[in-house]
Amino acid sequence: MGPMVVTLLVVVVGVLLIAGIATYSSASLLKGGDRARADGRSAELDVIEPDAAFWTGFAGIAGVIAVAALGAAIVGRAGILLAVAAFVAILLAGVHLLRTTRQRVRQRAVEAAETRMAVLRSRHDAVVERWLAYETDPALQIDYPQMTDVRHPAAAAVVRAMRRANDARDTADESRYTDAVIRLEQAFAQAERRARGA
Repeated sequence: MGPMVVTLLVVVVGVLLIAGIATYSSASLLKGGDRARADGRSAELDVIEPDAAFWTGFAGIAGVIAVAALGAAIVGRAGILLAVAAFVAILLAGVHLLRTTRQRVRQRAVEAAETRMAVLRSRHDAVVERWLAYETDPALQIDYPQMTDVRHPAAAAVVRAMRRANDARDTADESRYTDAVIRLEQAFAQAERRARGA
């Protein structure tokens, strides 16, 4: 086995080592984004896990030093040049991987936010639909007039909560809309209990 073949094998091993660490780092970045969203933090601001960044950098440095040293020992300057070329290629691939992973994390964050907002809108619409039933169904109007009579405190609270939810729905503030929908559900449930228990 010639010196150049041995050098190529060393370079391949170094590339595989760094690629494996980069893959681990990519997975860690995605997990970091998931943890950030679970904790209520911005996934875009917390996309890089310190552990992932350390091991990516460590693997790159260790790989290029090992390949350069072995290449120089086997075939001299040609081995060093080959090692540097391999390192540059790996570095460019790593930058692309990190950029792609960032985009994936951001996209997943956007999709998760859209899903949560869709669920909130569905809950909001469900309460409004139940409320409208008391206004449009003659039987319900006769049996439970308090539900639509804003002179009753519980009904007035529903109307106020509905107005706040409608206002929050038009904003991009998920936290505000979540709070408004929860308060609307609570106000409506309380109004129903009072009307049906009266």
